[in-house]
Amino acid sequence: MQHYLKILGVHCIVGLGLFYSSVLCCQNNINVSSHRKNAKPVYLTDDFEHGTLDGWSNLADWENSEESPISGDFSLKHVTGSDTSHIFHPLYIADFNADTFTWRVKLRNGNWDPSGSNKFWFFLAGDRANLSSGANGYAVGVNFTGTDDLLKLWRITNGLVSATLISSSLDWNPNTLAGMEVTRFPGGTWELKLDRQGDFNNLVSEGTGNDNTHQSSLACGLVFIYTRTRAGLLWMDDLYIGPPVADTILPEITSAKVLTGSTISLHFSENPDPLSALDLTNYLVNGSISPVSAEFMAGNKHTVMLRFAESFSEQVPFELSVTGISDLAGNTMLPFSIILFYESFKAVGLRITAGNRIKISFNREVNISSAETTSNYFITPGNINPIAASVNTLALNEVFIEFAEPFIQKISYSLNLENIKDKFEDKMNPTVLEFVYYIAMPYDVVINEIMARPEPSFGLPGKEYLELFNKSGYVIDLTGWYLRIGTSSRSLPEYQMQPGSYLVLCHPNHVSAFSQYGETLGIQSFPAISDAGQTISLLDKQDNVISAVAYKEKWYGSSFKASGGWSLEQIDPENPCAGASNWSASTHPSGGTPGRINSILNLRPDTDPILVNRVVPVSSNLLRVFFTESYHYQSITSADLFSVNMGIGNPVQVIINPPLFTFVDLVFATPFISDVTYELFVERSIYDCAGNLLGTRNKAKFAIPKQPSFFDLVVNEILFNPHEGGVDFVEVYNRSQKVINLREVIVASRDAKTGELRSLNQSSPEGFLVFPGEYAVITTSTPATLNHYYTPNPYGFSEISTLPAFNNDQGVVVILNTGMEILDEFSYTESMHYPLLTGAKGVSLERINFDRETNDPQNWHSASQTVGFATPAYKNSQFVDGLQESQRQITIEPEVFSPDNDGFDDVVNIHYEFEKPGFVANIIIYDSRGRTVKKLVQNQILGTSGFFSWVGTNDARQMSPLGIYLIYIDLFHADGTRKQFKKTCVLAGKLY
Repeated sequence: MQHYLKILGVHCIVGLGLFYSSVLCCQNNINVSSHRKNAKPVYLTDDFEHGTLDGWSNLADWENSEESPISGDFSLKHVTGSDTSHIFHPLYIADFNADTFTWRVKLRNGNWDPSGSNKFWFFLAGDRANLSSGANGYAVGVNFTGTDDLLKLWRITNGLVSATLISSSLDWNPNTLAGMEVTRFPGGTWELKLDRQGDFNNLVSEGTGNDNTHQSSLACGLVFIYTRTRAGLLWMDDLYIGPPVADTILPEITSAKVLTGSTISLHFSENPDPLSALDLTNYLVNGSISPVSAEFMAGNKHTVMLRFAESFSEQVPFELSVTGISDLAGNTMLPFSIILFYESFKAVGLRITAGNRIKISFNREVNISSAETTSNYFITPGNINPIAASVNTLALNEVFIEFAEPFIQKISYSLNLENIKDKFEDKMNPTVLEFVYYIAMPYDVVINEIMARPEPSFGLPGKEYLELFNKSGYVIDLTGWYLRIGTSSRSLPEYQMQPGSYLVLCHPNHVSAFSQYGETLGIQSFPAISDAGQTISLLDKQDNVISAVAYKEKWYGSSFKASGGWSLEQIDPENPCAGASNWSASTHPSGGTPGRINSILNLRPDTDPILVNRVVPVSSNLLRVFFTESYHYQSITSADLFSVNMGIGNPVQVIINPPLFTFVDLVFATPFISDVTYELFVERSIYDCAGNLLGTRNKAKFAIPKQPSFFDLVVNEILFNPHEGGVDFVEVYNRSQKVINLREVIVASRDAKTGELRSLNQSSPEGFLVFPGEYAVITTSTPATLNHYYTPNPYGFSEISTLPAFNNDQGVVVILNTGMEILDEFSYTESMHYPLLTGAKGVSLERINFDRETNDPQNWHSASQTVGFATPAYKNSQFVDGLQESQRQITIEPEVFSPDNDGFDDVVNIHYEFEKPGFVANIIIYDSRGRTVKKLVQNQILGTSGFFSWVGTNDARQMSPLGIYLIYIDLFHADGTRKQFKKTCVLAGKLY
């Protein structure tokens, strides 16, 4: 029985485990060499770029993969398996002594170190398909036997190592990549060459060996023995088996460096021929000056050191020409010339790495003995030598020096260096490095610009970025700081930020695109910036918050700019905790100002004191205190700043809450008792980011809340058709005797067709207490609401991220407790608004009475024009408390007034109170002769109660004469009701 395996048009006949001699060779990707007249056959070549594994067998654990290929777009990669995987390819060679044979292959492991349990080898030649068991042949690899991790060439007999032919000096470590070439000459001589750069251009012989035991081949392939955690972490590429590969590549000079005033190093792409490389006549400076010596760098046959009799001049360009250099195969490089200049050995940087430790960077590697001599350094003031100096073993151009005493904040120092040499004994001139010791304080560096949605681009690179601004007067070291975007934290690389400078942070791939705008720093795995908004913070090495901003999409102030291509810019960097009021969309034509002054820069100083907003019990002994803005966390110095009455006293622990610092948690030893109202007092030494002390609102009441039941909390007012730039709101009223926490209340809507609840939202995720008889407004933007409406209670707002979408024509407002028990439900329609309104936009619907049926249409009315068409967080303008008609009237007070600005009876007030809302008023003032003096009110929609005032002036804004005046009040209602009142008053004054 025979099986046929087709490989790109060339057939290998496989029968009963044997490869028949009727096939000369098998190969992938290129034409078989034997098809060319008199050409020696290439037996196999595969660079795996064809995307398949044609010709290979036992493929279950292997794939042709695009994941981290060694070269090109694909490599052979291990995928999975149990503990042993092998893959093989037919390779029929009848007699090794008939010719010279060469094998080339590239191998790479993942981030693991070979061991007795994790090892691999490539079978150059074997006598069977299953190369992992009992095979005879030759293999090159690591730890076939033993655990020294050295790459070796073995003879294999019955599946075991019977001889080590060559042991290389390559110690295979994690993530090692090597190109290897094995050649067998007739008679049994083997040679192993390695290119440790992972290619075949710099092959160096690792030795030879002799063995003639096995003289033929049926297969070649890769064997991998591994533990579970190493599965999938082995790659192979660029396999070649055939006659020796002729070297036709010309050598090149890959780098030329001036090491000292009289020494140049040249690095070649491969080992040059020593006779040509050391020939002084092959090198000239400025066309006439030859070196006095040429030698290979110790242990490096790729690098030639040229020494000249006279020193080069500092920073003066000169031309080096090189000709006639050949490689070991006789290929001669093309003529080469380069312009170089000499830069003397010098210190190029200083960084303070700790309170008493400095890192000095030099422009080249140092002489360790001179660099570690502490007497070669001293610091002023004080002329103090360091107690230790050590060269960085990972970067030999860096030296750490340590002093016995820490530096002093904001003090200027001078570090003096002398007698320091480089590794070539080039001595540095005496040098003085100036520095100021400064540890960054909170808000010294601020997040100044955010590009969350960069497309479509209006001129910028179209990539996400952040911008930092150093508003301090000092150099600030960002090395080791952390950028936190949402829940992702990334460490910042080494960077010194100059005072008053900007710095763009982005993905490393985009640094070149942003560098044209200013200083740019690439952050590995730069986190995605959310379009909708999130918290971004900057922390120093000690995890202290330096800057933080919790931006939202609505901060753009423009739906067009929020849709993409525009950055959010900070208006005043000196006011870094102001939130939404200090941020807006860029106005620059390109969409942003990375690395430059913000387009909307403007002084907006914070002069408002920080205030206590509210207090909410989290548990029986844990209290959460919310402030009106971010407090400066360094001002929270003691638990004594907080105290509770009723014998509770000070907390035993204060917990600040980064990164925004808008609330603190207080832990008390004594638990709070139900049905008791407490009061928290806060000392006024706490201050905000701008240094403003806590204002007079430094206390707040609280109590243990209770679960609300039906009709404890009712819908009292709703704005469902807001002004442009405004937002919806729902006002609730606590008509019970319970203290209710809005954290336990859900606001929702109801589907008009199915009747199902939808868009359920917690009314205050952080907690908000509503005491009996109090109002609370639930909205998505307190500032947007306050921009359009007055309220005497700015602390009665619970801001949440999402409200149900309340339609302008009709909808349902539902409030529930967390047990899903409905507390109140209101079905509204636009037709419930007062019919005489010219438009309902920006007008809220108010509940007339708390105790009446919620869905009684007669219990709702448009808010009065006199209050600006809404009464958020305070008593409704249309509220009626159930007084008898006889108690409702229009009154004039005082009946005699004297508008002389003496503070006593300067105005006359016209008070009104009606049994129902919706009256429209006209009020005219007449003199005693019946002439019109003042049209005080014209067609104004009234609430159920209120007043108007007359200061005694006429329509021409002139003071009226002394005398008796008639006040005529004409009222009409949409239901046809009409009322008219006539009242008199006396305008009095002093007689002279």
